Amino acid sequence: MIQYIRKSVILAVSVLALWSCINNDDIATGYGKVKFNIGHNKSMADVKSEVSEAPDSFIVCTTDSQNNEVEDLSGQYADFKKQEMIVPVGTYYIEAYNITEAQAEAGRGAQRFWGAKNLEVTASNVSFADFSCTMANARVSFTFDETFKNIYDMESTATPVKIIASTSKNPGRKIEFNKNATLEEGDSQVAYFNCDTENTVLNFTITARRKSDSQEKTFTQSIELKPRNWYKVTVKAN
Repeated sequence: MIQYIRKSVILAVSVLALWSCINNDDIATGYGKVKFNIGHNKSMADVKSEVSEAPDSFIVCTTDSQNNEVEDLSGQYADFKKQEMIVPVGTYYIEAYNITEAQAEAGRGAQRFWGAKNLEVTASNVSFADFSCTMANARVSFTFDETFKNIYDMESTATPVKIIASTSKNPGRKIEFNKNATLEEGDSQVAYFNCDTENTVLNFTITARRKSDSQEKTFTQSIELKPRNWYKVTVKAN
């Protein structure tokens, strides 16, 4: 009886080893696995996130070394986040985002989260696509200082007070703020602008009528934008 049990155990172990060998061979012939772990980093410089959805709703786009889209690794993150996806060995570029750059600048704009990673997939191994998506654009708001209100006519109908803002990255998109520093379209006091980590300039032109001589005045100023920041611009009179 004891001898029979030992043979059964040996047989079971042999079958398990054979299955494992076949499974590994199947992956080893030029394939590896990819497992995702994408986070959503809401910790930003002076910015409270307006994005409530979890990364499950984010879009993942993966391309290979030839810049061809890899359909098995592209789509809504929730569809494959818990799976180990089998793909050919090679180098992949994986990015994830909640909205596109174009959507981030529609109307007043919206908070855009984005993240990316280069991933090397090797034969019969699991490669981990783990990274966080952080805010990829900037938030801008304006206020008028009392010095400005004392010198310029905030109630003028001949020359309504306004601020027109645009960036060097997309000069054709112009966002207008009124005398209350709210957007001309809608009542929001903030707008979003796409920006790179360097060399994106926000240009804004202020138009108002001076009280003392009723002259219309126009001023143009600029600031550099960086992602993950809220720029609270105070307009003052010199």
